[in-house]
Amino acid sequence: MSGSLVIEVVFSWPGMGQLMYNAALGRDLPLLLGGTIVATVAVVAGNLLADAAYALADPRVRM
Repeated sequence: MSGSLVIEVVFSWPGMGQLMYNAALGRDLPLLLGGTIVATVAVVAGNLLADAAYALADPRVRM
């Protein structure tokens, strides 16, 4: 999230990083928890897709 915050500030794009930063400053705990869950699910899904793609690309790897 901190990397996305830097990119969003430099290029002035609205996004999750800035939303989470403003929620932290405003102590909006439900928004912080929701954003954390969304980010966590995205990371887990990305890792699962990367593992599946690696297994398809290399026949020696089994899932």
